[in-house]
Amino acid sequence: MSEDKLFKLQNDEWGITVTISPEHGGEISSITVLFEGSVKEVLYRGNDFSEVSGWRGRAPLLWPAVGRSYTQAYLDKLKAGEGDPRFGEYDLQGKTLPIPIHGFAMRKPWEPYITDSDSILCSLTSDGETRRYYPFDFKIEVEYKLVGTKITATYRIISGEDGMCFSIGNHISFNLPLGGKGMYEDTLFRSSARKVLELTEYGMLSGIEKDMDFSLVRSLADETLHDMVTGGITRDEAYIELLNPCFVKDKGAPYGIRVSQREIPISGIRKANPDNFLLVLWGEPDKGYFCPEPWYGGPNSLNTKEGLIHLDAGEEFLWEMGVEFLV
Repeated sequence: MSEDKLFKLQNDEWGITVTISPEHGGEISSITVLFEGSVKEVLYRGNDFSEVSGWRGRAPLLWPAVGRSYTQAYLDKLKAGEGDPRFGEYDLQGKTLPIPIHGFAMRKPWEPYITDSDSILCSLTSDGETRRYYPFDFKIEVEYKLVGTKITATYRIISGEDGMCFSIGNHISFNLPLGGKGMYEDTLFRSSARKVLELTEYGMLSGIEKDMDFSLVRSLADETLHDMVTGGITRDEAYIELLNPCFVKDKGAPYGIRVSQREIPISGIRKANPDNFLLVLWGEPDKGYFCPEPWYGGPNSLNTKEGLIHLDAGEEFLWEMGVEFLV
């Protein structure tokens, strides 16, 4: 990919450079940071757009579905050894429509429409291809900013004349250990979550929840943290922090990352239910990455009709993901 199709935000004080690739899902494609005199790529497979068989990395938007979408008929096919778990389907208004895992927004080229030194903006508009999966007219705008040590990605979802419903999330993927110092399992984890939501073997929510206080720091040596859905958010902002104990606070390098999500109410009106803010954990130590994914809604929400944002004709919804380096 040519350099002129990538757009950048920079903070020279902390040596932070954020790169956006409109052509590849309009996503954050790289974050580099200065750690003790050495520039390190923070995103897994940052600016690597080559095809891989496993997780492709970076920070894709999950929309209009998060996770897998399986009707009972498709689930039965999977149990019989048929079908592809990376794809699925959902029922809508008497029709059954196909949908890839995590939706399609990450697979579409976006349009950059304003860029300057302070922000980068991209958009995605419904077309014939998107209507194959999602029969609604829509426009999504995302604005990226870097203020101090915090990156924000603010998504504005704008409904067409028929209204629509969706879930939303981001699959941001970090190289660990942070800054390349220490070991993967040395990484410390804490979060505002208060519950674990049990998953079935097919990646669906089982309906079983367990209380667990994630405000207490724990290590990624705990392998249960590598594949988990958490919720029970009791604060306005849902967050996860990844901390590297090899870096000391106030010693000139970031010692951690905080990933957060929130709704930004329009005209003071909230459309999101706090119960549906989830923080999804996925990691592969042997490949050196961990994904602290902020989701609104859970897997299969297009079928269960739970955890969705509903918009009437012309309505809008604002969702923000924050990535802040703790210094």
